Amino acid sequence: MALVLSGGGARGAYEIGVLSALLPALPQEEQPNLVIGTSVGALNAAYIAAHAHDGLDATLRDGKRIWEEIDWGQILTAPWSASQFERLGRYLLGVAGVRGMRVPSVLDSAPLESTVKELIPDFDQIERNIPEKLAAAAVVATSALTSRSVVFHHGGEPEQPRDPKRGIDYVRVALKDQHVRASAAIPVAFPPVHVDPNPGRGWVLRRRHPAQHADQASAAARRPAGDRHRPQLNRPGAGRGRRRGGARRLRGATQLIQAVTQ
Repeated sequence: MALVLSGGGARGAYEIGVLSALLPALPQEEQPNLVIGTSVGALNAAYIAAHAHDGLDATLRDGKRIWEEIDWGQILTAPWSASQFERLGRYLLGVAGVRGMRVPSVLDSAPLESTVKELIPDFDQIERNIPEKLAAAAVVATSALTSRSVVFHHGGEPEQPRDPKRGIDYVRVALKDQHVRASAAIPVAFPPVHVDPNPGRGWVLRRRHPAQHADQASAAARRPAGDRHRPQLNRPGAGRGRRRGGARRLRGATQLIQAVTQ
């Protein structure tokens, strides 16, 4: 069973609230063993994966408490602060073409890095929880260079590391805070996050619809890992032929349902 968590800011609190009521009511055989999320859903997915050893009830109870206590300053520099007004002015001047004024985003998300590390102090626990507590965990982002979706996953092995029809690359990694922050990096609003110093990789931004990626991840979690082939995320033209729109998302969601009901 796959747990797919979407983005949407405050929706992250709703997700944990709903899950805290829904998941404990499910029989053990129907409990999710794969978690995948994007944007704030990536933060929730990583939190659940990192605390899976504590038990579902305790993890969701603590998650609710965190969402009740979190405030704006733990995510962004206050928009009414002098530094943020200066940043906005520099951004607008940069867009207008004034040299030396460009900044990477409208908002300053620097506080988010320390907050993610505080909420999930031991990302290595995700690796220890797989496959003991979960079959796989994943977060979804987007390559800024190619506009292709990138699924950073731990556990499982997709049949295709590259999905040319839907413009998706699957990259097996040990999930860290930068993967979560990359998934949450809203274009224009948040600065992009570089997740690999290798020049062959690129900056990544968030992806809004993780459901279209969960089908392969769910199937992969049921297979032993085999030979791994890293996709070339930034190959010129890699994003060509990408299918967009509601039809593609519907197809992905349908495949997800098929995958989890097999």
